[in-house]
Order: sequence, then structure tokens, then C-alpha cells
Amino acid sequence: MLWVSLRYTAWQKFAAKAIYKTCMNVNNELTIIIPTKDRPVELKQVLEALSVQTLRPRKVIVVNSGQGVEPLVQRFSDSFEIQYLESKPGQVFQRNLGIDSARPKTKYVGFLDDDIVLKKDSLEKVFSFWAVKGDPVAGVSMNLVNIPKFQHSFFRGLLLLSSKTPGRVLQSGFNVPIHNLAGNFRSEWLPGGCTFWLWSVIDQFRQEPLDTKWAVGEDVRLSYPISQKYQLWVCSEATAEDLNLGRPRTAAQERFVGYRAAMAYFYLVQLNSALSKIACFYMVFTSSLVGIFIGLVSLRMGLVNRAIGQLKAIVLAAVATCCHSSVRKYLED
Repeated sequence: MLWVSLRYTAWQKFAAKAIYKTCMNVNNELTIIIPTKDRPVELKQVLEALSVQTLRPRKVIVVNSGQGVEPLVQRFSDSFEIQYLESKPGQVFQRNLGIDSARPKTKYVGFLDDDIVLKKDSLEKVFSFWAVKGDPVAGVSMNLVNIPKFQHSFFRGLLLLSSKTPGRVLQSGFNVPIHNLAGNFRSEWLPGGCTFWLWSVIDQFRQEPLDTKWAVGEDVRLSYPISQKYQLWVCSEATAEDLNLGRPRTAAQERFVGYRAAMAYFYLVQLNSALSKIACFYMVFTSSLVGIFIGLVSLRMGLVNRAIGQLKAIVLAAVATCCHSSVRKYLED
């Protein structure tokens, strides 16, 4: 028993030294990229949260595509190196511009949306966790704790919209939500707005940007192919919050969201041969019918309008499939 105890203690010391060394190096090896557009109030909160982190990044790159916010951004130049860039709108385009600007002095690159606020020790928890997991890991996400936890159900499973295992990408293209969970877990996708990557991997799997202001599904399109080659993890103790949840939508906005979200599933399936086009059509069609039924019965017209948008996407995707063409154009403005 003494021998086992000594071995365990030695392992603890080794792990602690590895974590400490990694965290100390991260200060010089982490660049965070923040795409932003017309959210100065939220951006200020994001930068304030970064400036008080127990482990700070070496550099923060703010890529702006809206109203000028450079004076606001430069206020934080005492906390970390700041680079301010202007670009055309488009989240993927903005991130790619940030990736190029981070080259080649960074090992890790983080993507933060301009409305994601970190807890004070979130960065330290991410990289302490990463130090334990080691080289096979290419990306680690924070845990968004103010989003309701996803509830698996047998009925949703029949619609190919659910799984007991968080983080799976189902044959239908549906990515099982990974927010507000209690334990660390390996995932097949990571969210775009609170995730940290090996720069070399992100550069290798660079996304081609879409000409759109709403890059729905971009996080799954980026991370799912990476998960087939590397490990991706969610660190539950590294918590963050989304400042812009629950905004009301008009009927037209609901139809647009339903249409674009459904089209994002079709595009994901087209890009990845391991997924099923038939399963995707089944999932979107059945979920739209259920949405119409529940919406009419409960007088929740938002569900009905979203389902109408989904049905439009089904028709266009079916035509594209028959013509052997890409649905990519339907995701652009």
C-alpha cells in the first residue's frame, strides 16, 4: 500500500508540474480573436473579463466589421497586446483574418464571440485541463452555463434530433448540444464562440468563408472534420455566459432562422460523406411537421413560422440534390 501511495504522490507532483509549466507558457503562446459588429457594450464586457483573467492571453485581436470601436479596444492595451483590424462583415472571414494576423508567433488561438463573458479563472481552467490531456487534443471549449441544459427524449430520438451522449453529430447532421453540463467530455463538435485551438490545426482546417452576416452552422462545419482526426473536449469547469440570449424575433425572422438553420444541416451533410442525406431530409421534414402541430395547438406562432422556413429549405435542397449541385449558395445573403 505504501508503494502504491508513493507512486500516486509522484504522479500528482508530475502532473502539477506539467500543468504549471503549460499555464506559464500559455501567457506567451495564446492569441484570442474576437470578431465583432455593432456591439460596443457587450465587447467592453468581454474585454473587461479578459483583462482580469488569472491567466491572460499574450495578444487579443479584435476584428471589427461595424461601427468603429478602436478607442474602446485600445483602452485595454495595458492588460495585453492589442491588434485592431477592420474587415467586411462575415464571422468566418473575420476569424480567418485574425488567424493570419496571429501567424506565426502563437501556439494556441482562441475564438471568442463579442457577447461571451468568461469567469475570472476560465482560461486557467481550460489550459490546466489541456495540460493533463496532452497532445492528442486539438481543441477545448468552455461551458456556457446560462443556456438551458439539453434534455434527451425518446421522441426526439425518433426524429433524429437527440442522443443520450452530448456532443455527437448524428447521421442526420444534428449536433447534440453541449452546454451547461456537469462533467468534462469528449465531443464531435465545438461551439465557435468560446473555444481554444492549436493554431497549426486551425490553419490546416481553414474554412472557406460564406458571403453572409449570419454564419449559422459554421462551428460544426469547422470542428466535426477535426474531430475525426484529433480529440476535442469540453471543459465543464471553465465557464462562460452568453449576453444575448432570448431576444424576441418577428415572424419573418423566425422563418429566416428556420430556413437558414435547416439549410446549414443540408450543407454539413453534403460536405461530409459519413453523414446521411436521407437522414437529414427525414429529420428536417418530420421536425417541421411537429413544429407546425405543436405551434398551432399551443398558439406559439414562432414554431409555425420556423417550420415554414424549414419546408422552404427542404424544397430547395431537394432540387439541388437532384441536380447534383451544392446548397452553399442558399446560405449566402
